[in-house]
Amino acid sequence: MIARELEEQLMDGIESLPDQCRKIFKMSRFDNMKHQEIADKLGVTINTVHRQTSIALERLKRIIIKSLAFLVLSVRFFIG
Repeated sequence: MIARELEEQLMDGIESLPDQCRKIFKMSRFDNMKHQEIADKLGVTINTVHRQTSIALERLKRIIIKSLAFLVLSVRFFIG
């Protein structure tokens, strides 16, 4: 159940990314494309791909941290 909720939060987080950032992240992570391939396909620089991927990962990392913090607090509450 916890894994499913985290997955939902992450997918919501991905969908809330700005358009280009979301597109680059999905191409990188879901389509397993290399950064240069993405840059060539979208007509952007490889630095743009690196930066947009970093932005996406940072935002998703914050979602994971918040979820884990909530989980720890919930466990502490129930255990006492």
